[in-house]
Amino acid sequence: MDVWSDEKVTIRAKNIAQELHRRLCRFMVLIQIGNHLHERVKRPFHVVEVAGLGPPTFK
Repeated sequence: MDVWSDEKVTIRAKNIAQELHRRLCRFMVLIQIGNHLHERVKRPFHVVEVAGLGPPTFK
């Protein structure tokens, strides 16, 4: 009897794969957000422009 031919095992493996994929995607998004915030920190005046309030204004 081959254990891997069992349907439950296949479904379990698919669920594990999907969960890993979700976590990886979430991790990648966090990295992208981190990089984005890092870029903003390097150019603070750019935040106003990103926020949709028009080009940065210096007073």
